[in-house]
Amino acid sequence: MFGKQRATFIALFEPSMLNLSKMCAVYWSKPEHLDKMLKTRFVSIPYCHLIYAVNKYGKQISSNINAYCIEHSYYNQDLSTRPYSISFSKKRQFLLSTVYINQNTGRPCISAVQPVIDNSQQFLGFIMADFDYQQLPLSLTPSNLQQTYQPSPCYGMSS
Repeated sequence: MFGKQRATFIALFEPSMLNLSKMCAVYWSKPEHLDKMLKTRFVSIPYCHLIYAVNKYGKQISSNINAYCIEHSYYNQDLSTRPYSISFSKKRQFLLSTVYINQNTGRPCISAVQPVIDNSQQFLGFIMADFDYQQLPLSLTPSNLQQTYQPSPCYGMSS
């Protein structure tokens, strides 16, 4: 991913991810409520393929959420040893991963990672949003800024 394109994606994803992380902090210890919040706010993340919450130890504490469904079977999976997760574990700021190959789909993917910090400034974990790299626009214009990626219903939903 080139520097200008990366900066554009960060500018596009970071504000909505920050807002979402603040809302999710309230429901962090309530998985069902967290899932509902992520599902409700899914559309606020442009081009998002998949969204989920991970605690500070790398355990997924939400279901996998896409535009069509909530996939509960991914709850509590250990993501701590995945290469893209290891580099985020000590960070307390928004990050955009490098391009990697999704384990399930075999397609290039990037992840936006937003730390979740509660009102008392306690670090809780991360909200992670995955994007199919091939579905992202090469450049952003007012017309394609409003478009979103439409994944197929609950297929290939592994984070």
